[in-house]
Amino acid sequence: MKIVDRITHGLGALGGVGVIALMLMTVIDVTLRKLTGRGLGGTIEYSEVVLVACVFLGIAGAQVAGAHVSTSVLTSHLHGRVNRTVRVAAGSVAVLIVVAMVYASAIMAIDSVQANEFRFGLVRVPVWPARILVPIGLFLFLLQFIRGLVAVARDEEEQDSERTEDIDVHL
Repeated sequence: MKIVDRITHGLGALGGVGVIALMLMTVIDVTLRKLTGRGLGGTIEYSEVVLVACVFLGIAGAQVAGAHVSTSVLTSHLHGRVNRTVRVAAGSVAVLIVVAMVYASAIMAIDSVQANEFRFGLVRVPVWPARILVPIGLFLFLLQFIRGLVAVARDEEEQDSERTEDIDVHL
């Protein structure tokens, strides 16, 4: 799993660079609009595509960091084997849903590449690169989620305190 972790962190860093690019593009657009009355052409179109790429580049890293929104309304009242069983059952359903998402987004990415899909506005912006990143990011998220789910199933969370935060399944 070390290679998956490296890819996860690398793509997360790339997503972070994308966020910085979005911020710079927005600042330049607003500044130009204020000074000249005209903004940076294509800012909205590029922002939409780059934002999607940033989200899906970072989704697996957010899972590793435990940064996804979660609630323990039910599991906080359960203990031991019952708690673990409920978390594994819910996590298994989530795995099936994410597998469907990976499959559907991969089909959409293939269609987008074949159609050479563009976003039209002030400028033509290719959409297919971001569509390719969606199933890749979801697949890495799936791997990281399964890793955490296996740890829950094996009851390894408390035993491996160094990795507990990295592999927690948030349900």
